[in-house]
Order: sequence, then C-alpha cells, then structure tokens
Amino acid sequence: MKNFKILILLNLFIFLTSCSSDSDNNFENKQNETISSSNNNTFSRTESNDITQLGNDEQFQLFINNEYDLIKNINDKEALNLIYSDNNLTEDELNTFYSITGFDSESSFINYYNSQLELLRNLDNKYNFNKYSQEELKLILINALEQFYNNSLVSRAGPCERKLRNEMVIIAAEAYAAHLACGLADLSVIGGVICHSAVVVWHAASNDNAILDYENCIKK
Repeated sequence: MKNFKILILLNLFIFLTSCSSDSDNNFENKQNETISSSNNNTFSRTESNDITQLGNDEQFQLFINNEYDLIKNINDKEALNLIYSDNNLTEDELNTFYSITGFDSESSFINYYNSQLELLRNLDNKYNFNKYSQEELKLILINALEQFYNNSLVSRAGPCERKLRNEMVIIAAEAYAAHLACGLADLSVIGGVICHSAVVVWHAASNDNAILDYENCIKK
C-alpha cells in the first residue's frame, strides 16, 4: 500500500504555515500591505481584470462557498485529525477522507474537484495568478476573502470572534493559494488527487484547531 507524505506535498507551498502565529497583527498588517500595494500599482494587471475586484467575482464567490461548505460539513473530526497527525496519506486514509467529506468514492471527489478547478481556470484566465509571487497572491486572497468571512463566520465583534475570523481568513487564503500550486489540470493522475486532497485535509484540520482556540478563548 502506497504512503504519501502530506508534508512533502505541502513543501510545494511551504508558505502554508508561515502566518500561523500572531494572527490578529499579521492579518491587519497584511491588509494594510495589500491596500498599499494596490494603491501604488505594485501588481501588474489589465484595466478590465482588476485583481482587487477578485472578491466580487461571482466565480470566485462560488468557489469559496463550495470550499467553505466542504470543510464545514466534514462529519468526523477525529478521523480527520488522525489522517493529518501522522503526516501520511495512505490509500486507506484517502478512502476515509472521501467518506468524511461526503463523497462515496474517489471518482465522486474527482468530479467535484474538477468542477472547482474549472472555476479556478476561468479565474486564472481573467486574473493571470502566475504573474504574482506566492506572498502577493496570499495578500490578494486575504483581501478578497475578508468580506466573505465577515458575512459568514461571526455576527459579533468581540476579540475572540475577531481572532477566529482572522485566523480562518489567513488559513483559507493559504489553502486556496496551495490549490493553485497543485496545478489546475483535471485530476487525471494520482498526484493531482493527492495534492488537492492534502490541502483539504490541512485546511480542515487548521480550521478545527482555530475553532478549539476560539472555544478556549471564550472560556477565559
């Protein structure tokens, strides 16, 4: 049975864990950097496809809504954390992953993710993500995701809720940048399936840890 190292796959986009500490300060700093960069025309873009409008793009909104629902509806957090904790993704764990994310088979997951990748390809055609560095792309995604998470995640503005929102925005931005790093081709080879699956596992486990931090925060 083949084993696939999640962390080896995630080395394709090592930036996934670069923003995990001091989330409030990091988030605010990144927002300021994004606004400043945009005002100074740091990002090369065409007039008709302004990357600062990514958050208003209907296809981007559909992509993040689908991903948000996928992560939110994982039905066995214990199994998820077991998959993530050993840094391996075996064939058996992949089957478990498909099950806890609501898919009855690998082919069902592939069909779903091919639809998601079609959305990303359309977005890439509009905004040419490749012309941005990974760090620039994270800043762009953080800016685009802020409104979605403001509307979807918290209705109150206390410090614990703000911390949770900021952490989840950064996690989502890193995950979506990682999906881009996995490549946008249809999932016709095992490497693509493994790569995108590993990102979903990381995204869901990181969200779960953020929620645990939030629950501890509100107890204080």
